[in-house]
Amino acid sequence: MKQTCGIECCQARTGRAQRNHIGLAISTWIDKYLRKVNEKISFYQQDWEVIKSGISRSMRAILTA
Repeated sequence: MKQTCGIECCQARTGRAQRNHIGLAISTWIDKYLRKVNEKISFYQQDWEVIKSGISRSMRAILTA
């Protein structure tokens, strides 16, 4: 869970912000896990889909400018 959750990436200083980050990271992990089970797609494939769509959106913006 630590590898795919992103909890260690928190740069917050206050305890409340750290707790919020941890709660949201765990909530996101649960959503990703449910998608993994339902769609039979790995965590890394899910991440790649997000990156791929961001790259294509950026390339489209560059080419139309």
